[in-house]
Amino acid sequence: MSENIEPMLHGRGLRVARLAWLALAALALTTLAAGVPVRFEELRSVCTPGRCAEYQMSPAGARKLLDLGLSTTAYAAYYAAVELASASVFFATAAVVFWRRSAHWVALFVAFTLVALGATVQSSVAVLTQSASPWH
Repeated sequence: MSENIEPMLHGRGLRVARLAWLALAALALTTLAAGVPVRFEELRSVCTPGRCAEYQMSPAGARKLLDLGLSTTAYAAYYAAVELASASVFFATAAVVFWRRSAHWVALFVAFTLVALGATVQSSVAVLTQSASPWH
């Protein structure tokens, strides 16, 4: 016997799933927005050897940037913008999937996954857990 799995959500289950997605998206966007300035400062500062965060500038790298006529602020702005743009692609795709097909459970799962990936693709979320911010 084969079971017929319903591909669509209905009624209360659909409302709960949509509210859960909206709550996750709001939390992810808020966390991302709070982490961007912290990540920018981390990227802008020069690290001490052996204690560098991901893509943080080492003293030698900072000297090379200065030789090219670029500041660590320009580097941080560029890299933070790239991270933010990549996260935005995940969030925008998730929003379109949610808006167009949120009644389909597979599409809703994809939208959940895209929001989760969008929140973690940028390192600013991880930076919040390691900084001296009021978030922990």
